[in-house]
Amino acid sequence: ILMPSALLIPATIVPVSAPPSALPSPSLSFFGSPSIEARPPSAAPTAPIDAGAALHKAMDRFIDTRLRLIYLLANIQVECAFRLVEENLAYSAKRICEVWPTRFPTPASAKMFERNPIGLANKVYGGRMGNVNPGDGYLCRGRGWPQLTGRDAYTIVGGIVGKDFVANPDQLLTLEGSAAAAVGFFAWKKVGDLADKDDLVGVRTRWNGGGHGLPALRTAVALLKDTWPANGMPTQLQPARAAPTS
Repeated sequence: ILMPSALLIPATIVPVSAPPSALPSPSLSFFGSPSIEARPPSAAPTAPIDAGAALHKAMDRFIDTRLRLIYLLANIQVECAFRLVEENLAYSAKRICEVWPTRFPTPASAKMFERNPIGLANKVYGGRMGNVNPGDGYLCRGRGWPQLTGRDAYTIVGGIVGKDFVANPDQLLTLEGSAAAAVGFFAWKKVGDLADKDDLVGVRTRWNGGGHGLPALRTAVALLKDTWPANGMPTQLQPARAAPTS
């Protein structure tokens, strides 16, 4: 895939060079805070990571236009600012009520789940999103760049990119796994057609299910468009591949 010559993404990813065929551009520095409450994995990487290899390998699937590339990276920025993170469920009772007001109308109703990530995840995610087995809620909690959540998402996205995220969910806390999951999620949700229409609201709704993070997405998209102008990067990056039908 043809990409700008350098990416600079915070935290666990360091600047890397793209293949020689890539078009030159300035380094890109993302900014802002993620739209989720997340924490680094317990075994956070300490050595520099080759982001370029993982990104190029993953984006070879389904990311075949300039706008798809822009909207993929912008949505990852909104979700987790390119950090390798998993969902933080060690909430106070007050915070639990704020996040799930219908399920927990009072602090007293949330008290038993306070600072109890396993219990909380199984309570709020159990029995939905494909979580049918005991413990699925915590096993399939939000992880990685797309904050993939639920057994259905783990299974479907894993199938698209050829990875078993259910059997080995910590793959989502690796650079290669996160990059693959983000691209697979983009394909699963059929974001590409909306990205090609430059439909910012539609893209965010398709990705997130609503308008949460829309202002941050608008900012990130504008930055990327300025960094990679239409006349400085080919509209079609590679032969298109159809998104999965299921």
